[in-house]
Amino acid sequence: MTLRIKTKQELEQLEQELRAHPMVAARLNHKRDMFAAEAAVKNYVWGEAFPDPGWAGTATARQIKFVYDQLTKKQ
Repeated sequence: MTLRIKTKQELEQLEQELRAHPMVAARLNHKRDMFAAEAAVKNYVWGEAFPDPGWAGTATARQIKFVYDQLTKKQ
């Protein structure tokens, strides 16, 4: 398997698709989960570290990773 580096435009499109997915949108709009969800989106799309390392192991982060994996399989 060859890893292809994505362009900034492709990453921006991926981020939009991820945020628009119903499972992710629900977490981004949830009062308790919104900060971990936002951090997870930035981590999986842009490679930014989680501000709180504990957020990486949360159910919210796993749910967003699941959707991210589904979206990137199509590409």
